[in-house]
Amino acid sequence: MNTRQLPFPAMLPLTDQGSAASLLLDKLTQIPFAHFELCIKQLLVALGYERPQSLGRRYFRGGAKTGGADIQTFLATDRIAVPVLVVLKQFKRDVQLRYVDELRGSLARRRVTHGLIVTTSRFPKRAEEAARSGDSRIDLIDGETLAGLLLTYGIGVKTIQTTSIAVDDDYFETLGEAEEGSV
Repeated sequence: MNTRQLPFPAMLPLTDQGSAASLLLDKLTQIPFAHFELCIKQLLVALGYERPQSLGRRYFRGGAKTGGADIQTFLATDRIAVPVLVVLKQFKRDVQLRYVDELRGSLARRRVTHGLIVTTSRFPKRAEEAARSGDSRIDLIDGETLAGLLLTYGIGVKTIQTTSIAVDDDYFETLGEAEEGSV
């Protein structure tokens, strides 16, 4: 995986990161699904995945002919590129167990061994447990992790430089030491 990191998160105090993450998640739930998908494809490339391709779904709601998968991408290793099916859930509510089960079925039908579900919300414990079990590997990225990754890789955010002015106490302390004729 590509571990390139931008300095952005280290520059913000923790409270600012939290509020930026919250604003980012709010924005992600409001944009059209096609824009959300493009944002996640850019994140996948930043994470080291290769050639992410849309599988056809264009709407927030409704069934997909792809069995629930939205993106196919590849995770490159030294010798092979492992296909990965990605499901996107632009939700405010929790992503339930049935979505993990649907992805597992899609993986089996396509003979793919790796899956990923990315959401703007959370996964209940049962969904997390289901993702860890079974023959196929299914990774989960919840909203908090998603926001952190987008902040880390500078996707959907910008750094605004500000200038602070402070009183220079050292200057005033040295004034008493200065000679009157040296002004």
